[in-house]
Amino acid sequence: MSKKTKYLIIGLVVILFGLFINSLPNPTPTKPVAKSPAPQNTAKLTKPTLTPLPTFTYDSNGFPMNYAKVNVSDIAKTPSDYNGKTIMFNCNIVAFAKNSSGDTAAINCADPNDITSIVQIDTTNFNLHKMNQGDNINIYGMGEGSATGKNAFGTDVSEGIVMGLYINDLTSGYSNSQ
Repeated sequence: MSKKTKYLIIGLVVILFGLFINSLPNPTPTKPVAKSPAPQNTAKLTKPTLTPLPTFTYDSNGFPMNYAKVNVSDIAKTPSDYNGKTIMFNCNIVAFAKNSSGDTAAINCADPNDITSIVQIDTTNFNLHKMNQGDNINIYGMGEGSATGKNAFGTDVSEGIVMGLYINDLTSGYSNSQ
């Protein structure tokens, strides 16, 4: 290959390279497009007010003092009056009510001044091994209205129901309260 041909080929490559570079987009900065302002929220932000948790004062039984003191006879007469209310009362254990599996599910408790007035106390929160029939107990709980069931003779019997939350067994000394 002659010198003249080499220079001609190099010249063509330079020209083609220049044309290629020239065809690329121009990297010069463009004028920024004006953006419309973001919509302004005109509502004032307020700092939320935090509600403090209630602080309980406890009575001599170790029960929170946010209850109504009642008698078993009051609950037995009108259980619906105490439905959903926090109550405290004293009673004597008459019997331990069993469920269909034979396990103790509740305490039947009588008013110390009226043994014919009985309420049934849900025992979910208690250690039943530490309580006995005849024990005198203080109960702090939530009234749950009444329930009807059949007694041993097949007769319908209605009793006031209380979900027991805390107990203080004055006979055995057992307590699950504060």
